[in-house]
Amino acid sequence: MGRHYYTTTKGARYSKHLGTRYGYNSALPNVTWVTDAHEKLYKKNSGHYAIYYHVKSTTGNHGGWIWRGYLK
Repeated sequence: MGRHYYTTTKGARYSKHLGTRYGYNSALPNVTWVTDAHEKLYKKNSGHYAIYYHVKSTTGNHGGWIWRGYLK
């Protein structure tokens, strides 16, 4: 996956297995996120897939997994 730059103010950042929430994206509205990986997860209850991107801030201080629907 290539590097792509996004911003967001919705949702939250999570750990690899989505078990730990690192923080809400609304707390960091002016951060530019850089993607470096993606995962396609199957949601059993809805029968649909969700794609999450692993992101890091351009300064490297913050990171985690964000659902792609929250990225702009």
